[in-house]
Amino acid sequence: MDTSLLDKMNELIKENKIYACTITTDNGIVFKNGEGTTSLTANVRDAGADKTDQFEIRWKKDDVDLAVGKTVVVHARDIAKKAVYRFEALEGAIVRGSYEVTVSNVSDGADGKNGTKGKDGVGVAGVDVQYYKSSSATVLSGGVWQTNAPAWENGKYIWTKTVITYTDGRTGETAAVCMTGSDGGEGADGRGVQSIVEQYYKSASATVLSGGTWSGTYPGWENGKYIWTRSMVTYTDGSSKMTEAVCVTGGKGDSGKDGIDGKGIKSVAKYYLASTAVSGITAGTAGWTTAMQTTTTSKKYLWNYEVVTYTDNTTYVSTPVIIGTHGATGPAGQTGPTGADGQMLYATSGTAAATAAKAATLVSGTIALKAGVTVAVRFTYANTAASPTLNINGTGAKAVYTQGVRYAYWSAGATVIFTYDGSYWRVASEPVYASTATIGNPVGLNIYADGSAVNIRNGTTILAKFANNLIELGKNSASSEINLCNGAGSIEAYNSNMAASGLFVRGEKIRLSAKGAGESGASSVASVEVGSSNVNLDGNIYFNGTLFENKIKWKLLKEVSNTSFGAVTVPSNLGSYTEFLLTAGPFIAGDTAQNNRVLASTVIPVDALRNTKGRPDTNGVHQAYYSSTYWAGINYISDTTIQIKASAAGAIARLWAR
Repeated sequence: MDTSLLDKMNELIKENKIYACTITTDNGIVFKNGEGTTSLTANVRDAGADKTDQFEIRWKKDDVDLAVGKTVVVHARDIAKKAVYRFEALEGAIVRGSYEVTVSNVSDGADGKNGTKGKDGVGVAGVDVQYYKSSSATVLSGGVWQTNAPAWENGKYIWTKTVITYTDGRTGETAAVCMTGSDGGEGADGRGVQSIVEQYYKSASATVLSGGTWSGTYPGWENGKYIWTRSMVTYTDGSSKMTEAVCVTGGKGDSGKDGIDGKGIKSVAKYYLASTAVSGITAGTAGWTTAMQTTTTSKKYLWNYEVVTYTDNTTYVSTPVIIGTHGATGPAGQTGPTGADGQMLYATSGTAAATAAKAATLVSGTIALKAGVTVAVRFTYANTAASPTLNINGTGAKAVYTQGVRYAYWSAGATVIFTYDGSYWRVASEPVYASTATIGNPVGLNIYADGSAVNIRNGTTILAKFANNLIELGKNSASSEINLCNGAGSIEAYNSNMAASGLFVRGEKIRLSAKGAGESGASSVASVEVGSSNVNLDGNIYFNGTLFENKIKWKLLKEVSNTSFGAVTVPSNLGSYTEFLLTAGPFIAGDTAQNNRVLASTVIPVDALRNTKGRPDTNGVHQAYYSSTYWAGINYISDTTIQIKASAAGAIARLWAR
């Protein structure tokens, strides 16, 4: 067909299109005794879709213009007996649809005489929606009516109607309606019918929806009420369509004899099966589930059947049908254009150092806060606040962690890289390799490393320094201390500004030696041991307070003058001393000062003294000689006896020991 003729035909169809119109009310269309109000609302639909707001709605009352708008309010006092309310849907000057209802105002009259007995009434026994797959969108052709929705098929048209079964055995049905339009031009990927759900509305009117709500459960027949039905069709692309509402019960008939108990639908269970088979599937086939199953390229056919349970506990099992087919994989799309070079997100922050809540702004680009996003942030100021948070481009303040610990410090001008883990920002730019590096709080305790040393600092003040051949402790402090083995000993230093300045080694016992006290051969090497009350040299007590006088100071043992040898008795024995001192000086009777003069002296080791045993001399083996007038001498007799002699010409001799 010539496309221009087809376009012309479509244009004529569009120009003369008429839309389905109805009126809904919130209080019915019948007043009693001149009381009450009701709202009439215009509805304009196209294949079930509400198009009301696209048109100008003009109302008339008994063919007299009344109002413009979607809804009018009718008062009972304005109705004498009855009035016809009509609206027209206008597109410009063209009427695209209309609908009217008659509103009545009735009054109670005198009771009339009983009428003749009416015929038996007829109730609704059941309502069933049926489907027909036709080869035409205008007439039923090439198919059969069935109770299950058929699968969509290209070039086919699905029609629907509602079959009503009455209690007297008669049936009625609504006009068949085509649910799918004719083929249009080539469009988006096709779609199939995934599910069809029937809905029911119990209305107070047979002409408009009034006084009820839509429900997926059949409500059951009620005297004076009218049951409407519609279907919600859900397609495989996730879209859905609602069919036009249709009243499926007629007006109320005359009362008749009680009929037999009817039965309603108690429940409807739907079952689904994805299968490779295009036929031969029954309700007894294994694998049916009540949950919708997903088709695959192998199990491409989705089957469905229903089990209807009635109020008398009888059941009806429908025949399984295919309600959907897995679509074939479409052709591969064209290769997209080459994307721009990627780059890391970069942000800047001017939040003050002491403020924990850091805010940063991206220099360019956008950010979606999800796990794995990484941002480099340059901070104008250092961070000195504990437990900081980071908010980039208003994505929310998130805690900052460094190596799993809730802290992070940086210096002014630093660029820090953060990675979001889904909950927190993690510092990712460590370790930092540079000519200098600061670890810790730049204005508090930190470790600063440069090319020459590692410094422990408080801010910029060095507390300790570790270099290649130098360790400094207390570099800028009045004191320093090295504590060993939990207080067993310490090495302390105090500067000259303190009363106790100098270096101190403290401990219960201090030993200086080439070997430790408990080490093999310790007794054979030189050692100095300092205890709380004594000092030992090579294991011998050298000083303990009371022995200092014997070990350090000279002690006068004997003094003689102008005499020959006198006997000296040594307390204990010579083993108590290590050396002796012999002095000679003038003796002047009565002149103490002159007697204290020393003109000659000699020191004699104890071993040298013992070596002269048995070889005494008339003037003494060991002598302190000044002149023939002033001299002194001693002879060793035994470890307990020493002879001492002073020259007879007027000398005084003294023997000292230590």
